[in-house]
Amino acid sequence: MENPEVQAREWFMRVQSGELSDQQQEALADWLCESPENVAAYQHCEAVWEQLGRLDAAEMPVERDDRAEGALWQRLLSAAGARFNGGFFPGWRTSGFALASIIALVFGVLLWNGQPTGPDALKFETSIGEVATYQLDDGSELTLGARSRVRVVMSESVRRVDVQAGRGYFDVVSDPARPFHVYAHDARVEVVGTQFDVLRTERRVTVSVREGIVDVLAADPDQVAAEQPSVTLRAGNRVTRVRHETFSAIDTLPEEDISAWRQGRLVYHRASLDDVVDELNRYSSDRFTLASPDLGDIELTASFQIDQLDALPELLSKTLPVRVQEESDGHYIVFPASVPYGS
Repeated sequence: MENPEVQAREWFMRVQSGELSDQQQEALADWLCESPENVAAYQHCEAVWEQLGRLDAAEMPVERDDRAEGALWQRLLSAAGARFNGGFFPGWRTSGFALASIIALVFGVLLWNGQPTGPDALKFETSIGEVATYQLDDGSELTLGARSRVRVVMSESVRRVDVQAGRGYFDVVSDPARPFHVYAHDARVEVVGTQFDVLRTERRVTVSVREGIVDVLAADPDQVAAEQPSVTLRAGNRVTRVRHETFSAIDTLPEEDISAWRQGRLVYHRASLDDVVDELNRYSSDRFTLASPDLGDIELTASFQIDQLDALPELLSKTLPVRVQEESDGHYIVFPASVPYGS
């Protein structure tokens, strides 16, 4: 059987990401109800997180998710009650506190998965082709690229943004007593006051700095201890983290290119083709897909205006060993150049 501490870390990071599906939420409820060791392991993860100052639950307003209060809440009550009353944990049967504790714990983490909303928390989302700028409560400025989504929590002790999809450019007002945290996949960014860009795609997170100093770390505190404690970026630096892997080497790029997309220009420096396709699908009503996952590792260095995306299929075919084929109205598939047309 897998170590409860390992399982707890995996569950904890899924909850932190805010991406638990209905089935995963039910699986989490069942796992916590399986044994007191599972509960203790999960609580240990929370304690470590709090000690590192990454989680201030008391400051984070929450909204009760209908899914958690409805069918899932009933499932939890039933599962927990059956296990306790059925004698799975004989040492706990004499106390109602155990049942209450495990239910409170599960309900609490499910609420966290719903992500905070309310007077101190906001959700921002853009549509295809839309770029929008928002003023945050602390005076910082957030610009979202097309088809992007974030959740923002601001309080007296917390400044936190969860990038759930797409791209955000941050112009952060300095506040040494209240660092600014950005989370995306299994990476987190910590700054006091600076300008930087965070791009989240399906496979990776890329952080680029326009001004100031930025620390990029693994979101899991145990990984921080096991790997390098952090990656420090300065103006013109960029680092990438593929999900569940270590950070790439730091590379450099022209500072003005980091925020070029805000002025309607997409600039790529040794960008993977799968990231390029991911971004194109956020700016264009056309849809691009790769015929093979292997094509995603091809690197592209190019620059073009967002309003000239119609010329993109020809551009890709001329600059990369690929062929772009239109399958239907507005749907393009990228094939290796060696694959005959019509395959």
